[in-house]
Amino acid sequence: MIVPIRAALAELPRGTRQLVTAADDRAGPFAIAYLIDHVPSYATIDRSALVTRLFTVPGKQVLTVRPPYAAIVDSGDWSTPQVGTAVNGTTTWTEAYWLDWRNSYDHIIVLDTRPNAPNPAPEALSLLRSGRMFQLYRIMH
Repeated sequence: MIVPIRAALAELPRGTRQLVTAADDRAGPFAIAYLIDHVPSYATIDRSALVTRLFTVPGKQVLTVRPPYAAIVDSGDWSTPQVGTAVNGTTTWTEAYWLDWRNSYDHIIVLDTRPNAPNPAPEALSLLRSGRMFQLYRIMH
């Protein structure tokens, strides 16, 4: 399941900004969800992409994010946001880095999806690729 996700990410433009989310109705057991949570980070290696779930928690991990981008990545070691929470802007999190997702990112990947899961925001997202337990969308600006 890692290989198809990485192959889809390899098609993204270099330097893309990617929001990582989880399905509202998760398809797999927790162990699988935990396994694939950081697979989108391959886009940083393969496509020089900014990935919200990259390992950038100060004092815990060695990677740092440049100031213009620091506000749109997970620097608090939070859980991956559910896609419905992210696209609807509904949250009680004080550090919700994804609230301005339409302007802050180029792509959204939804992990742990069920087959043929509906587009969470059809007016703003265009499906690029889907596979076992993921959907990759382009944000229409």
